[in-house]
Amino acid sequence: MVDSTVIFEIKESLEEEKKRMKREKHREYMRNRRNEDPEFNEKQKQLNRNRKKYLYHNDETFREKQKEYGREYARKILEEKLKFKNLYEDLIKSIEKSVK
Repeated sequence: MVDSTVIFEIKESLEEEKKRMKREKHREYMRNRRNEDPEFNEKQKQLNRNRKKYLYHNDETFREKQKEYGREYARKILEEKLKFKNLYEDLIKSIEKSVK
C-alpha cells in the first residue's frame, strides 16, 4: 500500500511544477508582447516607474533596499574605474620600458 504522505508530496510537487510552467509561459508572452508592441512596452514601463515611485515614498524597507542597491552599484562602478586605471597605468609603464 502507498503511503498517503508520498501521494500528497507528489501532488504538491506537480502543482508547483504547473505553477512554474505557467509563470514561465506568461513571462515569455509578456516579453514577446513588449517586443512587438512599442505602445504596450511604454505603458508597462510607465506603470513600473509609478509603482516604484509609490513604493519608494510609502515603504521604508523598499526605500532602504533601493539605497543599498545604489550604494552597491556605485561601489562596483568605482572598483571598475580603479581596475581600468591601474591597467592603463601598467600599460603605459610597460610601453615606456619597451621604448627605452
